[in-house]
Amino acid sequence: MYEYHYIYRIPSLPRSHFDFGSAVHKVIEVLTKESTKSGKPLTIKLAIDLLRREWDPKGFRSKLDEKRSFQEAEEILKVFIEEQNKMDSKILEIEKDFVLNISGINIKGRIDRIDIINNKDLLVFDYKTSKVASSENKLKEDMQLILYSLVIEQTYDKRPIEVGCWYLRKNKRVMIHVTEKEVIEVLEHMNSIVNQIKMGSFPPKPGWVCKNCDYSIICDFAKK
Repeated sequence: MYEYHYIYRIPSLPRSHFDFGSAVHKVIEVLTKESTKSGKPLTIKLAIDLLRREWDPKGFRSKLDEKRSFQEAEEILKVFIEEQNKMDSKILEIEKDFVLNISGINIKGRIDRIDIINNKDLLVFDYKTSKVASSENKLKEDMQLILYSLVIEQTYDKRPIEVGCWYLRKNKRVMIHVTEKEVIEVLEHMNSIVNQIKMGSFPPKPGWVCKNCDYSIICDFAKK
């Protein structure tokens, strides 16, 4: 998929779950930025106005499917606002861009949200609109979250006490503490990936995910 998308630049199809997630994510970004700037609580009226502005109907199978998804997005935002307005931690950064150099390659990324609690401890949140929430053990294998921990340490000169995912559909926050051993393992793994990209080595990994891949029709290795 990486080779087809980033090397050959073959476009992929629009997908409703990506559009859904992007719209909810953008609304939360704007809402929290406005609230942080003004010091005022979040409001559902502003959230729905923003949702209408950000909503993209292209990837949905039908008008009914789109309507149901929009209503679900409204409910997600209502619950998020209720939860956010009673949180103890304060938002420190929203959509924090970063560049991390690994083996001569710049890894660019963006952290959804960084909070501070007790005026000293840092928390990192990655918003998710997936229907299933991962366990703490599963998140321990998440290269992205562990990388965030390293970025925070380099930026603020201290590691966050926890990093994790806020599953918006479930209103569930799953958080982990990242160890030095886990950071070293991720850096080694990322070095391996970077070296493979440099060599132009993209070994296929056929499996059940092939059925949802936009490139299966042109891929000799796709599992039919």
